[in-house]
Amino acid sequence: MPSIEALAMAGVDCMECGISFEERERRDAEKTPQYLLADQGEEGDLRSHEKDKLMGELWQVKTKMESSVTDIVSTIHGQDKKLFHIIMTAIVKRLMHPPPNSGSVLRLA
Repeated sequence: MPSIEALAMAGVDCMECGISFEERERRDAEKTPQYLLADQGEEGDLRSHEKDKLMGELWQVKTKMESSVTDIVSTIHGQDKKLFHIIMTAIVKRLMHPPPNSGSVLRLA
């Protein structure tokens, strides 16, 4: 059955068609889609927690690496500075985002 919004946009008179808003709301509340329900299992929660933890660790590593590159680049002068920055940026990107066929992200100490 179409939503109340769709019927209203189509210009349908709900009273004339005998549509009860209260009945629709009750039925809609009983039929909550599965994708809106939270995972009930501990296993799913654990996996989600592990993924969140890994993403946090990767973000910290990335931030530290970028900070180190910036510190090193600030001590270098002239043309060498630009070249070094390009090389280090490429290395950081490669470490944090390896090619799909190489496995997972490189773990750093």
